[in-house]
Amino acid sequence: MDITEKRVEQFKKKARKIVIGLLAAAVVIVVTVILLYLYTDAPIYPRCGIKDRYDFRATTDKVFQIQVDREWQDFEIRGIELDATLNEEDYDIYVRWLTAARELNANVVSVRSLMPPDFYRALRDVNEAIEAKNTGATDTVSVSDADNEEKAATDKATADETTAAIPDRLYLLQNITLSDDAWAEMTDMVSGGMVRQFKKQGRLTVDAIHGNRRNKGYRVDVSELLLGYVIGGQWDPDLVIYTNYCYGDSLNNGPGEHNSYINAWDNTAAVTHLIADAMDDVVYYESNKYAWLHPMGVGNTQKTDALPHDNSWAVGTDENVAVIQTASLGAEGQMRSGIFAAYEINTGVMNNLSFDPTYARAEGGAVQAYMKALDEGHFYMPVLLYSATMSAARGTSGIDEVAGFDRGGIGEAGQAEGLTYMYDMAQAAGLAGTVLGQIVDAPQKSSANTFMADHNGAWLDVQNPEGALGVIGLYPENGIVLDGNADEWADVPALIDEDGVEMKATADAAYLNLMIKADALKANSSAYVAFDVTPHSGAKTWQAKGLRFEADADFVLVLGGDAQGLLVGQRYYQIPDRYYAAAYDDIWYADAPERDADDFVAIHQYQRAEMIPLTGEAIPAVFAEAGKLAGRLVSTNGHTTAAADEASENGAELLPEVDVCRKGDLIEVRIPWLLLNVTDPSEGMILQDIYTWGIGSESIESIGLELFVGAGQPVSAGTATLDFNSFDNVTTERQRAAAQALAAVYAR
Repeated sequence: MDITEKRVEQFKKKARKIVIGLLAAAVVIVVTVILLYLYTDAPIYPRCGIKDRYDFRATTDKVFQIQVDREWQDFEIRGIELDATLNEEDYDIYVRWLTAARELNANVVSVRSLMPPDFYRALRDVNEAIEAKNTGATDTVSVSDADNEEKAATDKATADETTAAIPDRLYLLQNITLSDDAWAEMTDMVSGGMVRQFKKQGRLTVDAIHGNRRNKGYRVDVSELLLGYVIGGQWDPDLVIYTNYCYGDSLNNGPGEHNSYINAWDNTAAVTHLIADAMDDVVYYESNKYAWLHPMGVGNTQKTDALPHDNSWAVGTDENVAVIQTASLGAEGQMRSGIFAAYEINTGVMNNLSFDPTYARAEGGAVQAYMKALDEGHFYMPVLLYSATMSAARGTSGIDEVAGFDRGGIGEAGQAEGLTYMYDMAQAAGLAGTVLGQIVDAPQKSSANTFMADHNGAWLDVQNPEGALGVIGLYPENGIVLDGNADEWADVPALIDEDGVEMKATADAAYLNLMIKADALKANSSAYVAFDVTPHSGAKTWQAKGLRFEADADFVLVLGGDAQGLLVGQRYYQIPDRYYAAAYDDIWYADAPERDADDFVAIHQYQRAEMIPLTGEAIPAVFAEAGKLAGRLVSTNGHTTAAADEASENGAELLPEVDVCRKGDLIEVRIPWLLLNVTDPSEGMILQDIYTWGIGSESIESIGLELFVGAGQPVSAGTATLDFNSFDNVTTERQRAAAQALAAVYAR
């Protein structure tokens, strides 16, 4: 080989090394880019010159629009909420619930926080099944044929032939919020790093929506199904006031990093600037990384709206000081998808609105007037009724002085009527859409007046209004049917059975159930059941009724001949009425009653704090007598008479309005667990001695019972114990009347 050939061979070797090196470098670069794209905030698309895509927009004409075949059409949001506290990890459960939302004629499902990956996979698959059904293909997921075919046919017949049909889908409204712990650690929103935390949570949420959090299981891209994001919701008024006080308008033109999409006007309070910065970063991130734009909304409530409220009624609540100025937000040139305002309006918690003459005296009523004021106050952006829920719970936590839809205590019929009412009010006020009700109950949630209970989802607290907001309700699977028929008790062993007196008991996910059968009851005489719950207190006698107990009695159930019942509690073991106001920084009783006091009092549930307006005329706190048990009286021919007997045939005996049923010598009764101070029946937990240790729980093994019957002076018929190991926490789902009501209004 001559010198020339050697040089050629050396050159080839060097060339091969260079090529291999370049290929290896290219592979490293590609892998690095992919890893950066998947697991970091690194932008990709803008560097490739791709224009942002957006299929939805919130317009300055105050409507939402969807783009179909390059044409924009108005889109009315008809949504329903899926509570984020459910935290389920079961794909099939989400398919079932999203299918149910579809059957309610909803076109949007709203979630309050980032859901588990199974939810987004189910959302994609349910929509694919809808599309497959509409095109005649085979379903990939079971979706009911209960869609409103008549409405679809009418729409098709009347639609403009030149206008493409809006896709038949179930879209997503995604909330971005912070945890309760994060809010609790803030003294103000600036030093507490609210914007920084919103940026972090917002970017994680955006990645999940685009199926790009593979290390967390988010592998499904649902960006085409996303209608928009909502930042925040239930802002703390005190935190808003303090932040605005500390920083005033010093945040004008800052501290946002770019604000090329959303900004706040100058001379706007600090909190609104912070919200603008958080919103802007979400849009910036999604645009730069995924070349997508979605409408951005601000969640809000009456407590922090920017509307004027009558000072005489707003005193003490700072409703004219704690303001989120959503109307002062502006969409910059690149924010083509627009911004909107999203308001949560629940009649049972809008105490001041019930009295504020600005709205209460308006034509059409306070709720409609308030909604209309919101719409007019946001003069260039759509206003969405972001959340309106009605509770079917037995208990009540809020009073509606205007329309009568209290927070709980209105039954299934009232829940259905209330959701219809809210839809009609929103339509009359000209809002751009509604999110009404929740798909299914969320027993993990608690209300301010049931905070002493452990709402862990293992049982159903029927006194808790926040746990029963679903149009699909949760009920004990083996719940007792209150119909005066003893047959279903045949396999239940008797706790007391002697001298013509029999008493049986069962424990399910919501109630302690009793069946009493005694010859002496034929004369319509009264019966009494004493309960020994706590070992720390209780009375030996109830002189007013002539009763003497074998064990220390903490509660006594009084059953009258008219089928009505009343549960009363020994005073020491009752949470003082005013102690319910602990959530509102109220005082508690300084002096404890006697532990063994012969003093049985009504059981109350706190509903509303005292209001002291500038008029000087105090509006007293409101408490409901929760121990009153409404019942039905069944005659021997099977006919019934009772105020609670107006329920529909579908599960009428399970409605919260019915607690007692009496037929001749037989009485059936069910008692909500919390009325007996049982804080978690699944674990045998009861309220501890509150005067010694404060609010908290302790464990017991059983509850003691003693039965008293008699035509004249009742006498003891025996004692028994009910072990908590007999507790049955199996629940079942059932559609409430609200489901049919919601389907009807959304089909209009």
